[in-house]
Parts: sequence; structure tokens; C-alpha cells
Amino acid sequence: MNVPDWPWTKRTSDAPTRREAEYAFSGRAAGESLEVRPLDAVDRDRFRERWAVEVRAGLLVDAYVSAGRAEDANAWLEQAAPEDPQLYPTLAELYGRSQRWTDAARAYEQALATASTSFDLRVRYASMLMNAGGAENTLKARTRLREAVKLRGTDERALYLLAQAERQTHELDAAESAARKLIAQNGKNPRGLIDSSTEPRAFT
Repeated sequence: MNVPDWPWTKRTSDAPTRREAEYAFSGRAAGESLEVRPLDAVDRDRFRERWAVEVRAGLLVDAYVSAGRAEDANAWLEQAAPEDPQLYPTLAELYGRSQRWTDAARAYEQALATASTSFDLRVRYASMLMNAGGAENTLKARTRLREAVKLRGTDERALYLLAQAERQTHELDAAESAARKLIAQNGKNPRGLIDSSTEPRAFT
């Protein structure tokens, strides 16, 4: 099910920046190396289509929520997403607003299944898993965050969450390594000083 092309959702340009596009499609298939690479024409068209759908869906959901109809937005996305997996990130975000961490994680997992090389979806999925809590979820989060850091090794949020996941799974050397990278990346930022008592949801 496609997102309605509402008049107020049209933009003067639907072109993503080169940086966004290159990070969004950093590999051709789930089994390939997670390295940033230039896009070909097919990839650019795929990214542009996905980007446009997500923008329209996000605006429509915001309109529902602003009108006090968040449940209607949930219902529409839950019905539409299985037919149009590009809507799963929007559904996950809406679940996250309601602190439905487990539902949000499941939605991001579905989104990642159709965008297996996405850095952002990996980090969002991991964040929701850690918010949901539990040993199994933390292990899953750690795996995805390790993948994310391979994709973008200086990203502040990914490093922060990875340090938390490593600590919570008792990989203390790895936790210290991630924390030191974060501190070196931006030592003046308070978030760079990893506090073992900080809850992951504080970063969402």
C-alpha cells in the first residue's frame, strides 16, 4: 500500500544528499561487505523512492498525532506496512513515542530486513532493543551496533550505545575501547563521558 500523495507533502526536490545516499546503500546485499561505496543509477532511484515514501508517511502521521488521533495513525501504519515495508521505520518511530519499545524494535527489525545495509536502521533498532531490556535483546543490540560502527566508526550515538551494550554484556575491554573512541571523537561533549549508571533510553 503506497502512501497517499497528499498535496501538502510535495517538495520542490526529492533528491537526497550524496552523503545520505551513500550511507543508506553501502552494500548491494546482506552478505556483502558493509563498506561505503558510490551509488549507481539504480541505487539512487531506490533511495529517492524510499526517501519520498518515508517523508510523506511521516507528515501524514504527524497530522494524525497533532489532531489527537495517534491510534488512527498506528492502525493505518500497522495495516499498510506489511504491504509497503518502507513504512516500518515510521511505524517504529510512532511506537517509540509511546515507549512501546518491544513493538518499536520489531518494526525496526522488519525495516532492516528490507534495507539490510542501513546504518541508521541498525542504530535505531539497537536503541529500541536496549530500551526494551533483557539479556537477549542486549546481545542482539550489541551485534547490530558492532555492525554499525564498522559502517561509520566515528558516529557518536553508535559509539555511546555500543559502549553501553558491551558493558551490559560484561565485555569490559570492548566497552572501554568504544568509550575511549567516543571521548576522543568529542571530548568536550558530556555524552562522551560514559557513565555506567546511564540508561540507554536517555539517548533516544
